[in-house]
Amino acid sequence: MDTAQRRLKSISFHILQPENSFVHGIDSNLLLAFQKPPKSSPFPVVIGGMVLDIVAKPDTHPYPATTTPGNIEYVSGGVARNVVECMTKLGSKPFMISVVGFDMAGELLLKLWESAELPTEAFQKPPKSSPFPVVIGGMVLDIVAKPDTHPYPATTTPGNIEYVSGGVARNVVECMTKLGSKPFMISVVGFDMAGELLLKLWESAELPTEGLLKLKGISTPVVSNIFDCKGELFAGVASVHAVENFLSPDWIWKFKHYIYSAPILMVDANLHPESLEAACQIAAKYRTPVWFEPVSVTKSARIASIVDYITCASPNENELIAMANALSSQQRFSFVQRHTNTEKWLPSVQSLFDLLKPAILLLLERGIKLLIVTIGSDGVFVCFRDVADFLKDITMKNKEEVDHNRQLLKVIKKNCPHHHESFLRFVQMSSGSFAFHLPAPAASVVSLTGAGDCLVGGILSSLCSGLDIMQSAAVGVATAKEAVEAFNNVPVEISLNRIASETHKILSAAKQLMFDS
Repeated sequence: MDTAQRRLKSISFHILQPENSFVHGIDSNLLLAFQKPPKSSPFPVVIGGMVLDIVAKPDTHPYPATTTPGNIEYVSGGVARNVVECMTKLGSKPFMISVVGFDMAGELLLKLWESAELPTEAFQKPPKSSPFPVVIGGMVLDIVAKPDTHPYPATTTPGNIEYVSGGVARNVVECMTKLGSKPFMISVVGFDMAGELLLKLWESAELPTEGLLKLKGISTPVVSNIFDCKGELFAGVASVHAVENFLSPDWIWKFKHYIYSAPILMVDANLHPESLEAACQIAAKYRTPVWFEPVSVTKSARIASIVDYITCASPNENELIAMANALSSQQRFSFVQRHTNTEKWLPSVQSLFDLLKPAILLLLERGIKLLIVTIGSDGVFVCFRDVADFLKDITMKNKEEVDHNRQLLKVIKKNCPHHHESFLRFVQMSSGSFAFHLPAPAASVVSLTGAGDCLVGGILSSLCSGLDIMQSAAVGVATAKEAVEAFNNVPVEISLNRIASETHKILSAAKQLMFDS
């Protein structure tokens, strides 16, 4: 603190100090100088920027409009800062005048400058039981870069960089919380700037930290995405190795009492296959339904070792095909090509369903009770088979969550139509396979990155509140609309009244799809 105060006084000497505490919206306490000079300094002075360079290196050739596995590193940068560091290593004693903020980038630059040590500890305090849903998976810091002009390769482009809390599992938990549920999350973060920021935001939302393992020496999962001027993904690199390498079966077993009492368990495919299997085995022992979130085409294949435990899954159309191929030893399923070299091909909803139907049937025949297949702006396919036992298992453990989340149940029941309920009661007790199409409502798109996660969060909250499958799926679609109209992965606020209104429209437009050829 004394060091910081000396820096503050020094920079105040060199930069005009306002009478009030803000300079063009920047708190004067953020103005820092490094190394206090004497009244007359015989050393060179450097004035300029300190920059955090986020270097994303893909493992394979990067493709546009999608993320690529790779590594993300933080490197101290900025022309002036680099010059000062170089001069210092050559024996000079330059004095630097610069500015940083009280954000994670500024904190890291300052810590590297001061060579401070980071603390170590783990959050580990599972209670005896939890009557609420459990979510296991990644907490990720999304670094979102949006250029002011069209980005060109091999050079930087002026623009804005935002830090957004992300990760499929983390987003699902935040969404469920804002819909009134009380999910419990099991995850891992490091003692780095990304981990510190994610944890601070988590605690500020008053979410439980007992399941969050905090380890020294690991990198918190980070995804760095670059968007084009239209808001579409231009390129991205995902560094999420910590979830796979350190969210271990041993850590998950510490929270078996949570899983034992939970109405449902969600796992995301970022987990190591051994961790996925451990979580599923605990759930199976206590008849807790398991929801599998595929995360990506590559990681969708991880369902192969745990399919016998999976009750529900939420793939997009490409993840669906990847899952089917991972489970099929004979038949190979082809990805649906929505684009040609010259134009975008837009099949009808029924035509798209017919193309995906063989893969859907394979997953249902392998024992999955409920498939929510997302098809972008066309909405979702809700596919299910033999769901009576699945709903019974949720209901048996669900009384406390229903009591807690009664507001969601009440507002949806009040505003939504009932014409589908008698038919739904019939199909839920039948042994056949059924499918419905729920259209996506029109939306003013701001960001698409959190839509799928909010879809899942909306469905899980609804099922746990006591709503049926169709109502829950419609709530999920309505919640996804809220997400695409917000900058953050999960909207800052989610209005239950707006959700109920959209859910009514979605259910009214639902159509049954036929599995028969």
